[in-house]
Order: sequence, then C-alpha cells, then structure tokens
Amino acid sequence: MYNRARALFAEFVVSALLPGSTVRPDPSSPWDIDWAHPETGGHVRVQVKCSGAYLPKMGPDHVAPPKWGVKPPKSGYDKELGKLEPGHHCDVFVLARHTGQDIESGWTFYVASVAHLAGKNTVTSGFLDSLKLAEGTADSLEDAVLELLNDPLSQ
Repeated sequence: MYNRARALFAEFVVSALLPGSTVRPDPSSPWDIDWAHPETGGHVRVQVKCSGAYLPKMGPDHVAPPKWGVKPPKSGYDKELGKLEPGHHCDVFVLARHTGQDIESGWTFYVASVAHLAGKNTVTSGFLDSLKLAEGTADSLEDAVLELLNDPLSQ
C-alpha cells in the first residue's frame, strides 16, 4: 500500500483499537484522533504516525526499516482552539508499524509522549527501544496508551 493510504488506514486502525474514539475529519488537523479517557472522561488527543515495511516502488522483496517522521508542525489550526503555536498539540503519539502486504494484519505499535520525541524530526525503532518503549500489538494498545497517560514521568 502506498504511504498516504497506509497512513490514513493506520489512523482508522488505531481509532478502532481505542473504544469510543473518532478520527478527526480534517487531514490537516493538529492531531488525528479524539478519545475520551475511559477512566477520567478527559479529552485525549492522539497523533498517529505510520511506518510501512513494504514500499511498492521498492518491490516485494525490499523491507524498509522502521522510521517515523515526528517533526513538529510550524503552525496549526483547530476550529475550536483557533490558531495554534508551533509544535505538537497531542497528548500521546501512536507510532504504527505495518509489515507484509496484507493491510489487515501485520500491525504493531509504539506509544510515546511528546516529551519522548522532543527535538526529533525522525525516530527509529532503535531510538524507541533505547527509551525502553516496548513495541506492542493491537491487543495491548489501549493499555499502553492508558499507562502512558497515567504516568506523570512520561509527560
């Protein structure tokens, strides 16, 4: 699958794994998913980034290494908040990784805070592993997001 289509699909995959969440309709939104925290009811803003192992232009035998672009935006706009200052405006990042050619399987996830990714434009799985962020599966995504949100040291 091509990068943009896979990235949009990843947002819907993540949203499906966070019960009660919705994907924001504007692709230029400063975050991708709105989610009501299941324990507090608070508003959680989730930014999804995607890295695909299969890149059609490289052929089926090439496996692209995991990396995610996390460069902070220079500007942003939200219809409720108005003009936003430069930087990230999410509460949590979900860094999705897709391997294989079947879009319905092969998904894994890292969950990171803005603080984890501060000063970075691109991150790799090696960098995330050095932060002791574990790569999880669909079954563990909601718990990983909640754990990060409930950990004051990660903010």
